Amino acid sequence: MLGLTGGNMPLRKCKDCGNSVSSTAKICPHCGRPMQSRDIISSLARFFVIGFVIIPIIISIFMSVYHSGTSTDSNGNHATSSARVPKTPKIDKSEKMQADRLNLIERLQREGIFGDIIPRSSGATIVVKPAFYTLDFKDKQSFVSVVYAYYFDGLTPYTPILLRDSRTNNNIGSFTVELGLDIK
Repeated sequence: MLGLTGGNMPLRKCKDCGNSVSSTAKICPHCGRPMQSRDIISSLARFFVIGFVIIPIIISIFMSVYHSGTSTDSNGNHATSSARVPKTPKIDKSEKMQADRLNLIERLQREGIFGDIIPRSSGATIVVKPAFYTLDFKDKQSFVSVVYAYYFDGLTPYTPILLRDSRTNNNIGSFTVELGLDIK
């Protein structure tokens, strides 16, 4: 006696006579009952798989590829990869760090390295004195970055600190978090 899966052809039971019938048969060869097509079930299964599994996977892949080429600024606006705003380290704005920065800035002013520091709405200007020119580049960049950290939060890496000579009143360079110190 063959079971429901006799031979290589899948079989199913007829609901009227209970005999085994080929899954491809349109009617039961024993009693003539029309066999309900599994196409409806197959269609529903396909719809479920496509609608609830494959499409969300495709959307997820698309979104991850799309977002890998964009970044989000602090306002939630997307920038494309060609105009990507770089990630900058978060600046510690605790009272102690700010007090330490202010002490260093005041010391640099007393030592004749910096003169006035003039905050602006989109950056700041440091008036540099003759002693500034005696420092090596690494120290200049380090001291200017302290001023940046004191006045700004680091969320806009292109916010410039301009450097102006105290004797000539000419701009001698700039500093941004992204580009570092640039002296003319």
